Amino acid sequence: PGDAGDGAGGAQGYGGLEQGSGRRAGGSGGCVFFCLRACRDNGECSRLSEPVETAGRNTEMKIAVISFTKAGSDVCRRLTGEFLRRGEECRGYVPEKYREEGENLNFIFPVTDSVGRWTQKQFGQADGLIYIGAAGIAVRAIAPYLKDKMTDPAVVVIDDQSRYAVSLLSGHVGGANALAEEAAQILGAVPVITTASDVRGLTAVDVWARRRGLLISDRILAKETAAALVNGEEVGFF
Repeated sequence: PGDAGDGAGGAQGYGGLEQGSGRRAGGSGGCVFFCLRACRDNGECSRLSEPVETAGRNTEMKIAVISFTKAGSDVCRRLTGEFLRRGEECRGYVPEKYREEGENLNFIFPVTDSVGRWTQKQFGQADGLIYIGAAGIAVRAIAPYLKDKMTDPAVVVIDDQSRYAVSLLSGHVGGANALAEEAAQILGAVPVITTASDVRGLTAVDVWARRRGLLISDRILAKETAAALVNGEEVGFF
């Protein structure tokens, strides 16, 4: 790994960990160097530096769940309750008209903002967002707040009949793939994972690094390495 102060103006500017601090290893494959941790000057750190025990899943994830329909609110309650039982920090949000009399206000809250405003708030404080409803609602809601795959929260969408749990954003680094799989397991739904490495049964470069508390120092080379892996090429590391 290069020193955190080496170079200037690297990929995404994470603490001076610059593009080019890794070196290509000849042939069609490549190698990637890893560093321990990096943060921007404003203190925002890459999620790759967070330790995990399962593939891409931060075991201390803060989860926010929002629903829009009566059926979706029932799914929200079930999911939120189970995440809490498993030791997660989770809050559910349902429309006021679908609140149940005497509902526990400690983890089920009324939606008082627009979905866009709610999303803006959660992007700043939650690690995982779950939308119970149409994927289009989630896409339009999160679009204005997307910044970087290394810092954006996990986003999962579940239909209000709990048939499918779709990993929509930050599948690897943010842990959305694992979150979708866990939500699907809770609800008896089908997890929908579309990342190329996962559908081939391969370990993604960023997940491999995150499991070990490491950071990728050259994101362009990491992307090339990931492409080589999914295309069946051999890649070494040292």
